Amino acid sequence: MRRLLLMRHAKAARGGATGSDYERPLDDRGWRAAVLVGAHLERSGARVDALLCSAARRTRETCEALALAWRAAPVPVPIGDLYLAEPAALLATLRQLGDAPRAAMLVGHNPGVHALADALCGGGDRAAQQRLRDRFPTAALADLRFDSPWSGLRRGCARLESFVAPRDLV
Repeated sequence: MRRLLLMRHAKAARGGATGSDYERPLDDRGWRAAVLVGAHLERSGARVDALLCSAARRTRETCEALALAWRAAPVPVPIGDLYLAEPAALLATLRQLGDAPRAAMLVGHNPGVHALADALCGGGDRAAQQRLRDRFPTAALADLRFDSPWSGLRRGCARLESFVAPRDLV
């Protein structure tokens, strides 16, 4: 059984006239939300072998904030191609993980993360599935389990164990 945690980056500051979208930092609310999710991962005993993220500043900072409360957080691997990536590109990255990782986490952007999580869900907690379909807010986390190798990830192959948003954790 493999585990995939899909997370949307935490809330970022609004872009200014001179700042680029790629370099937008987390705002205070985003930092707090990501730390809450990190604490949730710590309490649940979550362990992942790989932590992948978009190379955008807000996803890298989301990983930093997670690590403030999640002691088992691995060093994130920023990947430029994951910035605002479509579900197919996210899936292609995950399929290249090889056989070694039993668990991985990907921190990315909407709408790609939302669409990928929805597409992979083929069962699991019905209430969580409906919440995921309805909305994937900033710093939300989908916990998916599946039996195939990473290379076999496909539509409907995973079971949704849980879906949490920061507001669920306060």
